[in-house]
Amino acid sequence: MGEVYDRYKSLEEYDFVVKLSNKPISNVNVTLTTKDSQIVGKTDKNGVVSFILPDDIKDDFKKGSYFNLETSFENYTTTLSLEYFANPSTYRYDRFYGLVTIFLGLLIGFLIYRVYFKKEANG
Repeated sequence: MGEVYDRYKSLEEYDFVVKLSNKPISNVNVTLTTKDSQIVGKTDKNGVVSFILPDDIKDDFKKGSYFNLETSFENYTTTLSLEYFANPSTYRYDRFYGLVTIFLGLLIGFLIYRVYFKKEANG
């Protein structure tokens, strides 16, 4: 509470407060829904529910996706839709392996180049 998030990220835990008439509502189910996941949580005595956003953004890491929070209490239902993005820690290994592949390609290319020109110089 009190923290401002400029960007929600997968695999991070976030707290959400459920209130009615500016009073926290305890012991109510809250459903978090994404394109591929559905998670149900329950509010505590302060009306706070915590979720770890699932890592189910597979298409475009930079584009992001949306998650929905939904809860019902007595005759009231509310839904909140927010955008979230892939956590950089989930695709940093792809970048690492990409850099290793580039390095190995350059190294092998250099070795082939040396062998080829060494044969040509020797005759």
